[in-house]
Amino acid sequence: ADTQDFEMSISVANAIMNEFIDIAKDMVEQVAELDSAITEFRKVSDLSGESLDNYVSELGELGKQVARTTSEMVDGATQFKKSGFTEEESKTLALIAAEYQNIADEAISSGEAANFIISQIKAFNIEAGNAEHIINAVNAVSNNFAVSSADLATNIGKASAALAVGGNTYEETLG
Repeated sequence: ADTQDFEMSISVANAIMNEFIDIAKDMVEQVAELDSAITEFRKVSDLSGESLDNYVSELGELGKQVARTTSEMVDGATQFKKSGFTEEESKTLALIAAEYQNIADEAISSGEAANFIISQIKAFNIEAGNAEHIINAVNAVSNNFAVSSADLATNIGKASAALAVGGNTYEETLG
């Protein structure tokens, strides 16, 4: 019985150690992802030092509201910043992109969500402050008709610029 108890203790200790190692690996991976995301953001932003730290912290807090990681939020903000939006607009738009990720019928990355929103803003001259309308309209159509939000995003993304040039509105294009 003592041998069985000892073997059981060793087995439990091994399981605990393996769990600890897995947690440590996940933490290192998350730190590396965030560091990579911040590095990309620095390339397109003038923020540095404490102002950059505060910005990333604010993105992290926004991410908590929509169950997204700080890395995902920084990635989204980077996409918007690359497209010429200010840091404040990029932060707000990153939140909208994260909301779109949450309502999308299929899993999409923060970059894919951001790129879809950017293409619609640019094609239809939608103000950044009205960008939430983009995802609300997609969600309404996908909820009421036999089409997924992913199908809408893919097809609208490809056709929006041409349709906008032809005088179609965003709503007409969704229809």
